[in-house]
Amino acid sequence: MKHIRGRKPQADDWLTDKGLTLLQGWARQGLSNEQISNNIGIHESTFYRWQSMYSDIREAIKKGKEVVDFEVENALLKRALGYEKEKTRTYLKDDGTGQKTKHVEVTKEHVPPDPTAMIFWLKNRKPNEWNERHNINHTGNINYRTDFSNITTDELKRIANGGGTND
Repeated sequence: MKHIRGRKPQADDWLTDKGLTLLQGWARQGLSNEQISNNIGIHESTFYRWQSMYSDIREAIKKGKEVVDFEVENALLKRALGYEKEKTRTYLKDDGTGQKTKHVEVTKEHVPPDPTAMIFWLKNRKPNEWNERHNINHTGNINYRTDFSNITTDELKRIANGGGTND
């Protein structure tokens, strides 16, 4: 879609098959709403208004983001569980007659599970079990008042200067 110089983009320009496909593609590429609105040539708040007013625009963005979200989710799960990957190495080898022949060596390599990916997955999928923050409800009173009435002025000075008590 070309932005006509001097003319503000209209939502109707993007409600075409071509416009909706482009919007969906930008979302699938991982562009933020701010980046998409910049591509269109409108302010981000206008883009949000268009999404609330036009279900076709909202759905195009949603579909595009779902695809990339699933891809990232699958990649994260793969890293968390570990996986096998093929590694190909191509090299030239002397065949003994002075001729070089091309050899292709394919090996499988194990990529071990990634603890960081595991933790991230579990904290998001099972927050009640894996959240590091725990809510503790305290009942009762906490007395912060220390009774210094039995301590002499000299002892207080010694404590203040890091000398401790005579205990």
